[in-house]
Parts: sequence; C-alpha cells; structure tokens
Amino acid sequence: MKFGNTLYEKISEEWHSYAVDYRGMTLVLEGDDTSEKIDPSEINHEDFFRRYELSKRGIEIFYLAKREWALDRTMRLMQRVDDDLRLEVDNPTEVRRAGESLGDELDLV
Repeated sequence: MKFGNTLYEKISEEWHSYAVDYRGMTLVLEGDDTSEKIDPSEINHEDFFRRYELSKRGIEIFYLAKREWALDRTMRLMQRVDDDLRLEVDNPTEVRRAGESLGDELDLV
C-alpha cells in the first residue's frame, strides 16, 4: 500500500484538515500520471509551496489547539487537587471519595 493511502487511513476523520496534503503535493510533483515523473522545469512550484505552507499551518493550528486543551485540563486538575487538599481531614470518607474522583479524572487524560 502506498504511503499517501496509509497516511489518510490512519488519521482520524476530525484531524484530516490538519494533516499534511501529501496526496496534493505528490500530484503537483508527479502530474496526473503518477507512473511517470515530470520534468522539474514543469513543476508548478508556486502550487507545491502553497500546499506545503497550508499543510504546515494546519499542523501548527492542530498543535496549538491541543496544547491549549492540555493546559486548560491541567489547570482544572490542579484546581481540583487544591480544592481536595482543603477538605477536612477528620472526614476520611470525603477525602477518599475526592481522591477516587480525581483518579477517574486522570484516567480520562
């Protein structure tokens, strides 16, 4: 199986717009007939680099969105830990329940 096909099969549907446009860039380099390479002077460099830059930007947007999510999730978990540490120690059942709840939250990450 070719790399481009494998790449798109392995990427989840929601992430396709963030992925490298491997297929599009390959078509620019090879032309419509992928069995025969085209002369480098016939390559549409502008189109190739436009696709490259769009792919690069998609990856950056994906990374920043996931980083934002992770930072937000970390801050919420840290707040929960702080809140749980403030529980009264003379109520061990409540402390244990809060610890179990936090463990469940960490399992989701």
